[in-house]
Amino acid sequence: MQRYITFLDILGFAAMVESKSLAEMINRVRVARQSIQLAQWGGVQNGLPSLNEKPPHVFSFSDTFVLASRDLSEAAVASFIVTSALLTQYLFAQTLPVRGAMTFGEADFIPGSDHMVGKGIIKAATLEKNQQWLGVVVDVPSMPPAAALIFELPGFAPLFVRWNVPMKKGGELREAMVVN
Repeated sequence: MQRYITFLDILGFAAMVESKSLAEMINRVRVARQSIQLAQWGGVQNGLPSLNEKPPHVFSFSDTFVLASRDLSEAAVASFIVTSALLTQYLFAQTLPVRGAMTFGEADFIPGSDHMVGKGIIKAATLEKNQQWLGVVVDVPSMPPAAALIFELPGFAPLFVRWNVPMKKGGELREAMVVN
């Protein structure tokens, strides 16, 4: 099944865990995760399509978060985009430096589990690893043509900007849509 996928990695997490108390680290990640519920509530309050109708799947382990759209419906995509952007912003607000990528590709669950496998996840993880900065790139070229228009809608536009993203290979800059 084709899905929207966001892969987020907290940079320097091992050093933070080594130097801070476990309770502090758990609290910082817990507060950031609360943004998922706030995204759904905030979207409704701001007139965006219902964001709580089809919230994204969210997986996390230690310093990694993966979000996946439930399907390709307008409600699922809207919820996925806003939740991904707000989770990114909340991680930064908790002084948890994050780098990531939002892509589109094939991914699905192993029946009866919460384990997801697919090329879309690999694509997002690879794009994340190739960046040399703190931030989240939106891989618009990988998305269906109509998806590019979503980022220009009045309710979504403040969440994203165009930016020259430094890449690890050769130090080149790649112009991309990024989470604001």
